[in-house]
Amino acid sequence: MTANELTRRLVIPSAFPITFAYVPVSFVDDDVILGPDMLAIGNATYYEFGILSSAPHVAWLCAVAKPQGASFNYTTDRVYNTFPWPQEITDEQRAKIVNSARLIEQVRASIPDFSFAKHYTVDNMPAKLKEAHRANDEAVLAAYGLPPDASARDIVLCLKARHDALLKEESRRETTQETGRSSEMTDPLSKMKATLEARVKAEPKNADTWRELAQVKMMLGDAEGAENDCIESLRIDPKNAAALVLMGNLLTNMRGDDAAAEQYYVRAVEADDGFASAHANYGTLLLKRGEKMKAVTELRRSVELDGRQAVPRYMLAQAYVAISDWHSAWLVAKETLERGEVGFEDSANLPRVRDGLRAILDLAASKGGAEAPKADDIALEQTIRQGKFDAAHADNDPARNLMMAMYMLDAMKRFESMGPDKVRNAAMEIAILGTHGIDPARSGGYTLKTIPGEDFSGYRLLAYYYVSWKMAFPDHLKDIGLPFDDAYALAVQMRGR
Repeated sequence: MTANELTRRLVIPSAFPITFAYVPVSFVDDDVILGPDMLAIGNATYYEFGILSSAPHVAWLCAVAKPQGASFNYTTDRVYNTFPWPQEITDEQRAKIVNSARLIEQVRASIPDFSFAKHYTVDNMPAKLKEAHRANDEAVLAAYGLPPDASARDIVLCLKARHDALLKEESRRETTQETGRSSEMTDPLSKMKATLEARVKAEPKNADTWRELAQVKMMLGDAEGAENDCIESLRIDPKNAAALVLMGNLLTNMRGDDAAAEQYYVRAVEADDGFASAHANYGTLLLKRGEKMKAVTELRRSVELDGRQAVPRYMLAQAYVAISDWHSAWLVAKETLERGEVGFEDSANLPRVRDGLRAILDLAASKGGAEAPKADDIALEQTIRQGKFDAAHADNDPARNLMMAMYMLDAMKRFESMGPDKVRNAAMEIAILGTHGIDPARSGGYTLKTIPGEDFSGYRLLAYYYVSWKMAFPDHLKDIGLPFDDAYALAVQMRGR
């Protein structure tokens, strides 16, 4: 198992049509936030992918699952935890399953506009995908000691016999805690948990090992154990950004405590502003809570730091939809879909994300998003209304005008070195700060994610506010009510000397 594989999960939707020929299984990264309708299996490899994508797994599902109308109800307790995995498998058998599983994923990737809804029903599955699955079925059936032409009834009888034998073995050993895959030796999560528990005993001061153990326990559903281990990781290294994000995920996903989760996400961003996952998870939480403009800022920052992952880009497109910025939503959806394998890679090759991006693309296009944004862009108007400066703070003091002009000279030099997109991001971020009020007399304490490492006084921030909007949104500068035209004119005059 490679280091890269250790960070991967498989996901299965909790419900899918009974017309699907196989269980719809996909890879996803650990830092991707999943909805409550997705089951995640951590620390997965192509071996697990192959087993779960096979006819024996479908046969077990049909035997034990409770259909809901025209859909299967895939649950952890009834289906996944009871499924008997192959025992005493040879290296050759495992290799065949791994290779056939890789082929399934490769074939999926080669199908234009692939989606489970279009290509996994019994009647519509493409021939090359059927062939890949048949090869995988044959490899998995061999691991169970069954022939390639085994009937569904024969498969279920074999699996039931193995399941009953494993229950008897577990009873004899008096172990009641293992509920993962019926056998600890075939459960990667349990194996990884045991490995990490041994490592934390040998290296009790290693914060990352405690964090990895917490992550595995979270995947196993042990919220209390995961929380305790994450706390230990942060006790050792309070600025471990990955542990802070994990703690936030624990609190929002397993405790439902979004307020506490936000504190950890904010700490993660402060600890490492270059950690894309921190911005992605924080932005997703903000979007969930309805803080749309802040969500845009965080998700845009995540994509700037790591544009390879499709899911944060998908969330950014959703955030743009939420603020009715149809052109930005259309652009993000279009760019992400056009990236193909570069944009989706193994981990984010989720049909739900592709389908969601296509839906956003169509919606945004229907709203005129495929055209260049107009001057009355709705998202911009929202920012203007919320970030409008209170002119009561201004006066005509010549000394203050000179001070503002000096700050504006500094801002001009800084923004000209940043490029248009980054200036626009800075302008939006400062405007968002303005929604909470900017105190001109404040001597410091204002910070910007778009200009890291700088401490801004109130007047200096207002100077940056004015110059950023002068450069990024000149037609709207008057709308935000910054009364510093004279200071800006003086700054221009001083710069031209």
